Amino acid sequence: MRRRYQLVAQSAGQFAVPAVSFSLAFADGSRRVTQPVNLTPASFTTTLPKGLEGLGYMLVTSDFRLQQSIDRKLSNLQVGDALVRTLEQRAVGLKATQLPVLRFADTPGLATYPEAPSFNETIGERSAASFATQTQRVTYVLERAGGYELPALELRWLDSRTGAMRTARAPAVKFEVQGAAFSEPEPARPSATLPVQPATDKLPLTARLRLLAARFWPWLAGIAFLLLARRKRMTR
Repeated sequence: MRRRYQLVAQSAGQFAVPAVSFSLAFADGSRRVTQPVNLTPASFTTTLPKGLEGLGYMLVTSDFRLQQSIDRKLSNLQVGDALVRTLEQRAVGLKATQLPVLRFADTPGLATYPEAPSFNETIGERSAASFATQTQRVTYVLERAGGYELPALELRWLDSRTGAMRTARAPAVKFEVQGAAFSEPEPARPSATLPVQPATDKLPLTARLRLLAARFWPWLAGIAFLLLARRKRMTR
């Protein structure tokens, strides 16, 4: 049995692979045998190829492509419309997680809604090469009239066949938006109505008693006055 692991350095520096020890059990005829296995440590040093310094990512491949598409025609656009910009990276011999995630700057007059990137890896059959893809979509909602330009996007990569630095580029997207500025609808103004008495069944007990006392206090005071006057007459 053989198992292979591929180590890919994502930055320049010195790396150490620690020692690994484990036991391997197998059958030898009718006997069960346990064999200890000890792997020695290893270390290696990597450097960034010239031209990849300061990029924040590393693309070394024999073939890399950056493709762009827009989901609609860029004519007769109106305020309130939306368009989707899709960008796909494709690299031979790399893992999908090695492809950099693109960043989209905000554009005044456009609401920007980027989606999380999706990844896919295809293993080549027979002599076909394996490749990875990453797809990113961003939706732009057109909020104001005017002329707009979504900036071009560039990714630098090292051609592993020739050692030359190359640039993959998605061109800028220009369009015009017609119509008045988009605005949120005004909230409805409340109509003038008489104040509503609070529902007493939802108030605490002490609050209910105070409310009842405030409502019936004049009646209670009048009844008390009449009773007191009647008592005085009876005592004369």
